[in-house]
Amino acid sequence: MAEEEDRNEEESSEEAAPQKQGKGKLIIIIAVVLLLAAGGGAAYFFLFRGAAETEVTETTPEDGGEETTPEDGGDEATTEGGETTTPTVTEGVIFPLEHFIVNVNDMSGNIRYLKIEIKLELEKIEMQPEIENRTPKIRDSIVTILTNKSVDDISNTSGKVRLKEEIKARINTFLTTGKITEVYFTDFIIQ
Repeated sequence: MAEEEDRNEEESSEEAAPQKQGKGKLIIIIAVVLLLAAGGGAAYFFLFRGAAETEVTETTPEDGGEETTPEDGGDEATTEGGETTTPTVTEGVIFPLEHFIVNVNDMSGNIRYLKIEIKLELEKIEMQPEIENRTPKIRDSIVTILTNKSVDDISNTSGKVRLKEEIKARINTFLTTGKITEVYFTDFIIQ
């Protein structure tokens, strides 16, 4: 029986040694992963955050060549009374329209399909009831514009910019409470 106990003790000590080695390797792996994560976080902090905080300075002749930054009032305007005002940037309300699927022609005379989703930026929130009431007229105007375009007219960036301007100008002709300030294409697929 003593021999069996000695064997059991030897087996248990042999099993304990690999477990300790496995735990040691696990601790080293975890330490390496944490070190890499900390290094990556530090690199992100210094590279990207430092670039975002870089100030742009400009020299204006009115100031006698003095450098100004946004914090120093470089974006401020002076009124007749000598007061300085900071211009405010206001974003309009976005009004989404449902998807449009229309036929467009390509150079070979084949009919292709354009699937487009458009969102309109309104000058002010008070325009929303008028836009909702005039949605059928707005959609009709957009469909008319789109169906008169060819694939070549709208397949490049400058064509899309012209299309946005044309849609904006057409809609603004019949609005009374304000105007559309921007047209956004959130989906644009030609098949």
